[in-house]
Amino acid sequence: MAAVLNSLKAKVFLLVILLLGVIAATVMVLSKHDVERAMLDAEMEGARNVVRLVKADITNRYRGLVAEKVRTITARKQHLKQTSGMVQATLERFAALADEGRLTEDEARVAALDWLTHARLDEAGRQYLFAFDLQGRALAYPEPEMIGQDLGGFTDYKGRGVVQTVREETERYGSTFSTYRWKEIGRDETVAKFGHFFLLRRWNWVVGTVNDVRDVEADVRRRIDAFVAELRVTMPAIHVARTGTVFVFDGKGEVVVPPRGNPGIAGERNALSGGRLLDELKAAATEEGTTSVYHASAGGERMESHASYFKALDWYVVATTSTEEIARPAQLLIARQGAIFAVVLLVSAALGYLYSARLARPLVQLTRYANELSGQDFSKPAPAPAGRGIADLPERRKDEVGRLAGAFVYMERSLRDNVRWLMDATAARERIESELTIARDIQLGLLPKIFPEPPESHGFELYSALRSAKEVGGDLYDFYLLDEHHLCFTVGDVSGKGVPAALFMAITKTLIKVMADRTGEPAEILARVNDELSLDNPNMMFVTLVVGILDIRTGAVRYASAGHNPPLLVGADGKARYLKAGTSGMACGIMEGVPYGTATVELAPGDTLLLYTDGVTEAMDPDNEQYSDAKLLDLMNGGGPGRTARTIVDAVVDSVAEHANGAEQSDDITVLALRFCGVTPNGGPVPLVPTPLVKEI
Repeated sequence: MAAVLNSLKAKVFLLVILLLGVIAATVMVLSKHDVERAMLDAEMEGARNVVRLVKADITNRYRGLVAEKVRTITARKQHLKQTSGMVQATLERFAALADEGRLTEDEARVAALDWLTHARLDEAGRQYLFAFDLQGRALAYPEPEMIGQDLGGFTDYKGRGVVQTVREETERYGSTFSTYRWKEIGRDETVAKFGHFFLLRRWNWVVGTVNDVRDVEADVRRRIDAFVAELRVTMPAIHVARTGTVFVFDGKGEVVVPPRGNPGIAGERNALSGGRLLDELKAAATEEGTTSVYHASAGGERMESHASYFKALDWYVVATTSTEEIARPAQLLIARQGAIFAVVLLVSAALGYLYSARLARPLVQLTRYANELSGQDFSKPAPAPAGRGIADLPERRKDEVGRLAGAFVYMERSLRDNVRWLMDATAARERIESELTIARDIQLGLLPKIFPEPPESHGFELYSALRSAKEVGGDLYDFYLLDEHHLCFTVGDVSGKGVPAALFMAITKTLIKVMADRTGEPAEILARVNDELSLDNPNMMFVTLVVGILDIRTGAVRYASAGHNPPLLVGADGKARYLKAGTSGMACGIMEGVPYGTATVELAPGDTLLLYTDGVTEAMDPDNEQYSDAKLLDLMNGGGPGRTARTIVDAVVDSVAEHANGAEQSDDITVLALRFCGVTPNGGPVPLVPTPLVKEI
């Protein structure tokens, strides 16, 4: 069985069966999902549209109720205002009797209050008059026992005190309307009232004409009840899919219009979550749109309900439909697809078996040929492939098998050629690496590696480091005494890297030393070096340089720069700054006759002059961010006073390595620190005494 399964014929056959099965299953699953989703989306959108239509119908009817209520209230307001006008005219007539002398002022007020108390505006007694003073005490009221009582305890529908609000508004506007809850005549209960109030300024009375609004609210309630009765007749006739229904419930969880065939919906629970269905619909519904809630009935049937909130009546409109009912047509479609795929799978399996058997025969030959390759010596010429049974396959078979056979023959030939080439290349590479190692040793031999240290009390201290980006590089540094009082030092950076830069660096270093022996002026040294390098420079290479001369007796430094980075002065107190006058001319080797200028700086005992190449400030981290001049300055300012030249150089090298964080070094790095300590007690030069401090390159 294992041998059969390991054959290509069986694998191709099984692969065909597997692919057909996967394709069939994928198509069936996707078809089922897409059809179910499309049908469900269509039905759900229909359910949402039903909710929108029912809600729109409720909204229109409610707006009609509100409009009718507004018209009724407007008419009553107009009637109350007219009645108040009559009352005000009557009260002003009492005041006129006092003005005419027919009554005293007190008699006129008493007569007016008596008239207000006993006036009857309708037979039912729901419309009456009363008055109170600015302190809120009743002056006239249909119930005599209320006269003299404080009326400040009654509030309007906004929770404000009726007496205070009416008094303020009548003082400001002369009259006002108010809807409030007030004591019913003859009973202790409070009922809704609507009144028009005006201020009688002569006696500072607030007089109100009051009407009962309960009949208006009762009329609205009757209209709503009639509307609900109509909905209970029409809504059961609305179908969503085949069995879906529409119903309405209010914010208290009471069913307003029950769903068709399910009058007990109020107590139904969601079998999926265990919660009360109406509570979940209420929590999900919004006033702006329609929200869906998935649930299951007690019998386990999957349902989806769409709810929308109508705030004015505190109603929730819901359309419910069965998702399983909608999915049944998709399930029938998948069953038919499954039968078709089963027939196709059987036919394809038979054809795949026959084809895989034919395909496997020439591959067996290629397998034997490939096994024989492991025993071949590829350093010798290849034997003729005819004896191994594949020489004629490329001619007999023009398909992939023939091309594969030809590739095998070509591969063997190429392997033999590549093995010979690799042996030759390896020998050549070993020779080049040996020569580069010798070149590195020669280059490093040109640079001083033993640095002078100062005597115990006076002198100067110098230290340097160089790290090449490749085996050999183009950075350079050097220092030597021109005479017993002057130390010459230099740092440079050749354009490019590798062997050409190393050769150019060696020439430059030699020229600087030769020119420094002829003249003690840094600018003149650079000018002569530039002219020599520019004479025969076909590759247009150039070098940036800083050449300086230290007077060991005074600490004075004269220096010139050929396009190099500015020197950095680190004071004895640990504070650092760049010497901005450092660049005095272009890089050497570009063109002849370039003038250079000399700058000076006075080193106090303990001051250190730091020279470096752009491999320091332009070192990259893994995110391609440069080290930068600002970071170098911060490093020097943060080191404190009393640092030696070696300490400063090591700090710079370590900081750059930390910044690089493993990133490949892109340029040579060279750092030189010259620290001035003073002169010897007799004023003589400080000898360059070799010390065992050797900087590893």
